[in-house]
Amino acid sequence: MPQPNQPPKSPARFRPLFGAVLLIVASWPAVAADPSANVLTRLFIDVCVPNIGKPDQVRQWAEQHHLEPVRSPEALKLFVGPGDKGAAWAVPAAEGSFALSLRGTTRACAIWARTANPSDVETY
Repeated sequence: MPQPNQPPKSPARFRPLFGAVLLIVASWPAVAADPSANVLTRLFIDVCVPNIGKPDQVRQWAEQHHLEPVRSPEALKLFVGPGDKGAAWAVPAAEGSFALSLRGTTRACAIWARTANPSDVETY
């Protein structure tokens, strides 16, 4: 409850959290026809969402799951982008080629897929 003569705190600070919660809730009932879209979404929900703002925990998750680091400069340029604080890992799956990354400047978590059908991913 705001103190007298003080404006309430801005709801804008809750927008990233609201977006993550909305993504989780919206994905529960959806079933995509493309299995790779399911893997992509599941990875994002399992790895990125619970570790928003916690890049060290994303790195720890990659280590615990024995993911191979991406070393190709071309791939790192795509997955990590500019900056020296990022990293990327290959995520093996029968459904396609996936990568987990931390962006180089923001250290934001991202999931990449080579074979996911974009319309099925948007279904989530």
